[in-house]
Amino acid sequence: MLAKGNADPQVCVGNLVSTWKKEAFYGRRKGIPVKQQDMPFSTAEDQLVSDTEDMINEFEERVEVNDITVNYDEELGTSVNVDVEIINETLDEEEEEDDE
Repeated sequence: MLAKGNADPQVCVGNLVSTWKKEAFYGRRKGIPVKQQDMPFSTAEDQLVSDTEDMINEFEERVEVNDITVNYDEELGTSVNVDVEIINETLDEEEEEDDE
């Protein structure tokens, strides 16, 4: 958690892409699907990009995805990097209630 700015769109996107599905207790649907963890990287890469874009579009309406890259390092594992454009800094109150 940051000292401040936890609700910023970039922070929320970062939290989404650093979480695996079912990892967040109260948000089991949020996160990158775990099915790619056991796939060879060459097979999982396109699926990770597609699933990550779908997840961001579903859970973070304040941004538009420009680009997603997936990298694999033997020591560090898989990392997902997302380039987004903020299209709305805040959500309407009705949209916030719908997300809960």
